[in-house]
Amino acid sequence: MGERTRDFADGGLLIVTVLTRQARPEPGLGRAGRWLVGSALAWVLAVLGLATLIVAPAFAGAGSTAGAAGRMAGMAGRTAGMAAPTAAGMAGRAARTAIAAGGAFSCDLQAGRAYCWGNNDYGQLGDGSSTASSFPVPVAAGGVLAGKSLTQISAGAAHACVLDRAGAAFCWGYDGTGALGDGSMAYSSDIPVPVDTSGVLAGKALSRIAAGYNHTCATDRVGAAYCWGDNSRGELGDGSTVSSSAPVAVQAGGALVGQRVTHISAAFHYTCATDRAGAGFCWGAGGDGVLGNGTTSDSSVPVAVQTTGVLAGETLTGISAGSSHVCAVDSVGQGYCWGSNANGELGDGSTTSSSAPVQVLARGPLAAGSFTGHRLTRISAGLFHTCALTRAGAAYCWGSGYVGELGTGSIADSSVPVAVYAGGVLAGTVLTRISAADTHTCATDRAGAAYCWGANYTSQLGDGTSTERDRPVLAGPAAPAQVIVRPGDREATVSWRAPASLDGGTLIGSSATARPGGRMCATKRAARCTITGLRNCIRYRVTVVVRSTAGRSGESTAATVTPGRTRDPGGRCR
Repeated sequence: MGERTRDFADGGLLIVTVLTRQARPEPGLGRAGRWLVGSALAWVLAVLGLATLIVAPAFAGAGSTAGAAGRMAGMAGRTAGMAAPTAAGMAGRAARTAIAAGGAFSCDLQAGRAYCWGNNDYGQLGDGSSTASSFPVPVAAGGVLAGKSLTQISAGAAHACVLDRAGAAFCWGYDGTGALGDGSMAYSSDIPVPVDTSGVLAGKALSRIAAGYNHTCATDRVGAAYCWGDNSRGELGDGSTVSSSAPVAVQAGGALVGQRVTHISAAFHYTCATDRAGAGFCWGAGGDGVLGNGTTSDSSVPVAVQTTGVLAGETLTGISAGSSHVCAVDSVGQGYCWGSNANGELGDGSTTSSSAPVQVLARGPLAAGSFTGHRLTRISAGLFHTCALTRAGAAYCWGSGYVGELGTGSIADSSVPVAVYAGGVLAGTVLTRISAADTHTCATDRAGAAYCWGANYTSQLGDGTSTERDRPVLAGPAAPAQVIVRPGDREATVSWRAPASLDGGTLIGSSATARPGGRMCATKRAARCTITGLRNCIRYRVTVVVRSTAGRSGESTAATVTPGRTRDPGGRCR
């Protein structure tokens, strides 16, 4: 372990503890042996709660991006994407959920409100304090967020940003380089501040937002892109290397002429996006080949990702920029990655880096047949690993697994996709969002419950502990138990036992959902409610979720019921 210092624009000094990973640990070395411990001064400072970020070593290949200090805390902008409707709303209306794993903290959205957990040195939990939390805490909903319904969230190295339903942006956390976009470079803000709309954003409604290492980017509803914060490597895409604490327009000439941006992802000193036609573009630091154009050169304006190889004729539908690699999915569910591959994070069965896209899943568990049942819908690039979801809602990860970030139940690396452990808290769940960070990963299910796995040194998994996990754990309250359903005439009465743990929160309400159809009932305090509007003689599966101040639980074990008025002598419903 060594000590590094870095001067920020406000004159502050960040002391960084550098944890060096052995390339290939000797057999029997053990988990603890994977980290080389030293530098008593940095350790003492960390204990005292001073500004300490955990960083990983630079890949020692040609064109590595800015060395080891550049790997701080998982630089990828974890854009959660547009939140999808779920059946977990407390009042019968569909809630919107999203998940965002950041440097050493995590955030999600529940029913239009933001929750965060983990490290809080820079106020990145947004709760008005600098106190870390091992379970989800609500982001301050007063002030600029009063009355706002949030639809999207993204977590960077030490700051987070959200969009509301009207397309306005708000950010909080570290601001030494202007990443909050409010026109200042204050050291940090522990409550949300509005992104400046007096310049290029005047009259604009934003549709996507992505928090990166020390910069942030967004797109508006007509497909224009904007960025703000650090621009030392051209990551703002405006043709300069001048940083800005207020949004600037990404240059729409050159490769982006006439294109409408649909997805955007901010990472460590670079940014990537896709347009409506399904083409990829990147700009900023080009080390490790992350711009995907066949070179390792920087570019302060967008350049097109190479389409002469595996991307020929393909239409990209999503993109995710990690610390030193990028991944994308196409319209038929195929995955592609480019950049550094020292730990197998490109997922092509090798550890050979590439400055042009390579195809994921060339072999391994997802390569059977023609990807039937295994088509990818979402992908997320982290520090040295990548994770993705299939159409069926199953999670797969690949790359570095040395602190359990692959979620397989082991700490082994894998250069091909491996299945995240689907037992335990994930048994029977259908995942809808996934976000890979520096050394941990989080996901949400269709009920809005959050799950995390991997490193937990700042309690970024949200399970009330700081224990490393190589299998998913629930972030937030436990699920209700002992669900009992009694049939009636076109209705079903549901009762349940309250969760064993609310993860430090207090109960807000509970809801029961019957599938198929998604009919619901809700209650604030009682452990009983009646679902109406069901069809007689149809067999339903009923699950219950609870919502607390620490977030939303997972779904309970399903109970079955068949509503009906009477039964004939043969016992059949009618």
